[in-house]
Amino acid sequence: MLTLKHAVSKADIIITSKWSRDAFLFSDLIKEGAHITTLGPDKPNKAEVSSELINKSLFVCDDKELAVSMGAIGGVGLDEQSIDAEIGEVIENHQLGRTRGDQITIYGMVGLPFQDLIAAWLVYKKAEELKLGTRMNFLQ
Repeated sequence: MLTLKHAVSKADIIITSKWSRDAFLFSDLIKEGAHITTLGPDKPNKAEVSSELINKSLFVCDDKELAVSMGAIGGVGLDEQSIDAEIGEVIENHQLGRTRGDQITIYGMVGLPFQDLIAAWLVYKKAEELKLGTRMNFLQ
């Protein structure tokens, strides 16, 4: 039987999407240099990654205020001091991102629709340019 420990202990990239009220990822389960993206915490009191693991990692979020009020940070009782940067800051200044190969990184997103729209638009325009995909009319 596959266990959580077996599934994550050797993983380079871990993506969680579970609406858990209790953290289930702890540093003793995660290998050095791994990256975690946590999608589940989108309301107060939800958690996937433990406070201990967050404090041991480089933590980046999409929005600091939301990460505290309804995301991975607030879900485990931490505050803005546990956030290393927002993703936009890392994009502008790569030095705010991973600084060592053995560093565990966590991207805790709450989900901002305007970011999703921008990403989707870029993918759409590239597909159009490469003449990929199928055009559909949803108005009929």
